[in-house]
Amino acid sequence: MAEPKKEVKIVWRKVAPGSLRAGLERNIARCESIYAMSSRKMLALLSAGKVAETDDILEWMQDFHVLRYLKQAPQDSEGKIITPEATDAEVEEYRVGLKLNISNYEDRYEMTSEQMLDLLSKGHFQENIEIIEWKFDLRDLRVLEEEIPTTGKPMTVTAPSTNFD
Repeated sequence: MAEPKKEVKIVWRKVAPGSLRAGLERNIARCESIYAMSSRKMLALLSAGKVAETDDILEWMQDFHVLRYLKQAPQDSEGKIITPEATDAEVEEYRVGLKLNISNYEDRYEMTSEQMLDLLSKGHFQENIEIIEWKFDLRDLRVLEEEIPTTGKPMTVTAPSTNFD
């Protein structure tokens, strides 16, 4: 018996960032005070390889990126972030981009994603910004691969949304 086709339509909803934004601003201000520099300067130093990537600094940079996104995202009259519905072509383009990113990481580190996850779980090497991005790309690709058939295009099912409040 043939397995039924999965139908997917990725729908993004409005989210109210409220307390998340305030918490991010507090965390960022704390880190900027501790390190006596702006987030932009720390990001530049990290990118240039002039500062070691610690867990604290990586959390700071992630908070900085999320806050920048929240500040730049379109909002409705109530201050809720509006993220548009993705078209079939945009979803497929995103999936192809994720696969390319993952392939580039695997080539650069000379290991498969599964090997990287195994080594991380065993504590054989420390996460850095690139490894975290690799893991995010893997997670996003796995969600898309589970939700959208590998052949054919997405159709109709709602993916879960995130509400930050």
